[in-house]
Amino acid sequence: MKLLTTVVLISASLLPLTASAGMSDNKPIERITVNYKTPFDYALYQYTTELLVQFRQEIASDIYLQAKASSSLMAQEHSRLAHSASIASRQMMNITDSDVSLQ
Repeated sequence: MKLLTTVVLISASLLPLTASAGMSDNKPIERITVNYKTPFDYALYQYTTELLVQFRQEIASDIYLQAKASSSLMAQEHSRLAHSASIASRQMMNITDSDVSLQ
């Protein structure tokens, strides 16, 4: 009885291991390549990276400022056109009112 219990427990403990080993895909092992750089190469890499980050930030801020300026200019032109249109419509209304009063 003890032998049967021991055999059952051992076989039950081995089943998950065999199941997980059988389900593994044949993926290649990940490889990490490490390149050692001289201090000068690393300093040059760091300087280049920082320079590119600063350049990208300047471009982003320039795009924002240009968009803001063009939106402001469009708003000014629109308000000027709307103002001149309202003046023209008032003048037309005055002309039509005077035509009506003349008749």
